Amino acid sequence: AASSPWPHSPRIASGAFARPIDHLAAMATMAVARPLSDGEGAYGHILEDISGDHVTCERLSSALRRGVRSVEVVEGTERRWPQSHSAKLRLTVEESESEGTMELFLKKVVARYLPEQPLDDLRRDLLSNRVEARFYSEFVPILSARGLRLLKAAFVDEQLAALDEHPASAAAEQERVLRQGGVMLLLDCADHRYFQVSPLDEQQLRCTLRALAHLHAAAWEDEALLHAAAERMNKEGGYWKMSQRGSAELESMERHWSAYIAAFQGEAPELLSRPEIIALAARLRHVAPWVAKQVRAGPRDPRATLVHGDFKAMNVFLPREGVEDGDALPIDFQWVGPGLGMSDVAMHLSHSGAVAALRGGGEERLGGD
Repeated sequence: AASSPWPHSPRIASGAFARPIDHLAAMATMAVARPLSDGEGAYGHILEDISGDHVTCERLSSALRRGVRSVEVVEGTERRWPQSHSAKLRLTVEESESEGTMELFLKKVVARYLPEQPLDDLRRDLLSNRVEARFYSEFVPILSARGLRLLKAAFVDEQLAALDEHPASAAAEQERVLRQGGVMLLLDCADHRYFQVSPLDEQQLRCTLRALAHLHAAAWEDEALLHAAAERMNKEGGYWKMSQRGSAELESMERHWSAYIAAFQGEAPELLSRPEIIALAARLRHVAPWVAKQVRAGPRDPRATLVHGDFKAMNVFLPREGVEDGDALPIDFQWVGPGLGMSDVAMHLSHSGAVAALRGGGEERLGGD
């Protein structure tokens, strides 16, 4: 792969409440992600770029357009996931007459380090990360100008042009080319004024749903923006969409659901012995394609907007008490695209809301705000 084009890369200034059926179908076929332990998986140093070259102060200075004297990884912040490598960086930078510090969040997806998987799954993972790179470089400036509070990117390097090629070569050659690329982001940090927690209580849900409403309002029925989003990011927003998950996952749902029942039978024997619960996966498989079609919304459809697509508790920062504006900060925009805003709401409540927050009319209380 060519050396990373740091100075020439896209950049911007730093600075109904029911679980959707296609979301359930996706959950029934997915494993829970976890950080990798030391020695597990293949990863380069966190301060290497997509090509494996060291990220020097000179290169950071060129990318950030300000003098960088030193860079260090903040202790305890490095995370190695199966699909990404991230850490918080502390930079010493030149001020007008002195030196100052700034912190940035580094996220890397280097294709040669991704786990072995079928070619279609590799393409899907890389496409989702390219979506996030394009969201920060192309759409955050537009949405920020409309008053939406989002973390901004100090630097975006996306080297995944091979995703647009459709070679007639064998799968092995296609994979070899794809694994030369990747994505590297330097984002603003959510500082000590923000925190993350899961599950969310009622007050926290009010805060996150307010941020979600602001996102949806910023793109509400904006046909031009939604057409651009469908062209440059996901045609449909939502990681749970049947168009994203593929038929293989739908076909495997009954097998996974049987394994789930067997594993948790002792925790809820009466519930998991009911015939309608045992047959849940088969019922979902039957109706999921029809339901997915009914809740699809394109750029020209009424009530269409930009949906986050994976709005769970760990993809949003909550403000601590006393933060001036009090808005939550959404992150992780790999599955953003046109859709119906209520799909975000349904996924968020079912995935991230504490049971106590939804009991006794909690959904109605939240819906009435």
